[in-house]
Amino acid sequence: MKKIIVEKSKTISFPIVIGEKVDLEGIIGGRDFFFVTDGNLEKCLNELSEDKVYVLTLSREKFAKFLEEIGDKKDIKWILAPKRPMEMVYNGGVPYFTYPEAVYLDMDVISNLSNDDFYELIAYAMRLGMEQSTNLYGYIINHLYELCDLDYETMEELFEMIYKVHERIMVRKTKDERNHLSLPEVMGEFYDSLGLYKHSDAIAYGCINGAYYSYRNEFISTEDYYEIRDMFVPFGLSIMQTKRNKAELLDAFRKFLKEKNYEKEIRSMKKIGKLDQCVDFDKWLDEALFEAVFFDEESNE
Repeated sequence: MKKIIVEKSKTISFPIVIGEKVDLEGIIGGRDFFFVTDGNLEKCLNELSEDKVYVLTLSREKFAKFLEEIGDKKDIKWILAPKRPMEMVYNGGVPYFTYPEAVYLDMDVISNLSNDDFYELIAYAMRLGMEQSTNLYGYIINHLYELCDLDYETMEELFEMIYKVHERIMVRKTKDERNHLSLPEVMGEFYDSLGLYKHSDAIAYGCINGAYYSYRNEFISTEDYYEIRDMFVPFGLSIMQTKRNKAELLDAFRKFLKEKNYEKEIRSMKKIGKLDQCVDFDKWLDEALFEAVFFDEESNE
């Protein structure tokens, strides 16, 4: 089954295809091609040829490096075909100075997901929705059970919406705007850096912290905050933890911000689907930031 999601749109000219492995041959069209992985990226960059089509199955970081290295070489032909589910969600927003011949999503990967891979995919999609698109956010909220069951048509529609969001980001926002850090993203990276939680749970904690910050600053409603927090539960994602208390998290987070030099660059949700407000850590960097994810077993028996 093959489905063209975006083909020759008003804003971009490359097709986005959801299908199965055999469909990739149709996109390449009998041309010489080279599969580019994290392991052979350097070899690829040293031997770039205009006569080949490069099929990219790279992680987000390596993908960004590939685009940086080829710069504005418009004659280099490449197709984005991410293999890891979370890269399917995340890589779509990266190309800002050159575009692929096609984006190809292998639904065989989706149908055989492990629980952890599925949770990561959903967590990334939720974060993209709450930061960039009320429509994507609403779709996830309204199709929780179908997504939990890995319903094929629902997953197709989810990716269609994800890449429409990425198309809008690529076309309407400047490179600097696309590279703005968000509080949910930074908080997720922070939890990941502690090495205490699954990657998917770290993403969820980051989203919850980001939503809590916006709620406490009256950018979003109480109902919005609880909806964001609770929508992680059906997917087996953790919304509270006991491994570090609030004071320990605050101390570690201060060190993290200093090491990364992030303090002045982070944006929060002005409303669901819109990043606008710069985080004011001078006024709000205290233990309360971590209230949303800390569960005190003794006081909650």
